[in-house]
Amino acid sequence: MQRLAVFDFDGTLIKGDSIVRYILYAVSQGYLSPFNLPYQLYNVRRTLTRRISDEEGKSNALAFLGRMDKAEQEAFNAGFCRLILLPRLYRMGIERMEKHHRQGDLVLLLSASPACYMDHLKGLLPADEVLASPTDASGRVSVTTRHHEKVKRLQSFTEGMDIDWADSWAYGDSAADLPVMRLTGHPVLVNPKPAMLKEGLSLPVEMWLLS
Repeated sequence: MQRLAVFDFDGTLIKGDSIVRYILYAVSQGYLSPFNLPYQLYNVRRTLTRRISDEEGKSNALAFLGRMDKAEQEAFNAGFCRLILLPRLYRMGIERMEKHHRQGDLVLLLSASPACYMDHLKGLLPADEVLASPTDASGRVSVTTRHHEKVKRLQSFTEGMDIDWADSWAYGDSAADLPVMRLTGHPVLVNPKPAMLKEGLSLPVEMWLLS
């Protein structure tokens, strides 16, 4: 039977929300004007207050990708992962991924963040697969891999596999990760938010740091 080690990304392997850094990186690289930032903040507020869907919010934020050709997008996304994300990953998280990889576990990144850049982490981290929110060439997000959608995505990916769920692991920081964590026999709260501590009462807690 195959064991899994499922890792959330934002808040678990890295502090905060990676898409915020993505927007700032786009400004630094000249793909977004600094004058666009107030619109980005307005878009975030509308998403957080549920005036628009997560999908629409992410699609609005990523619309600048539609002005790039495929080669530009690939270079931009690869550079963002290498230069911005990698130096900010929790060292303890990477070490845990490496440990699971050595033990023969199938290591998965399961994230609500956009696949346009998350997919580039597959070659940079000891992860066997990245399951993130699908994005098209124009930056449109069709479905956000969040909460119960994470369960659907994971079950779809593992369909036909003989998974040892009771001996599998899952790491997350927010209540949105709990549906996946409850599938496994070894859920671990990482740097948990207050709501996560309340809902994930009695689960093991670990605090991961940059170094």
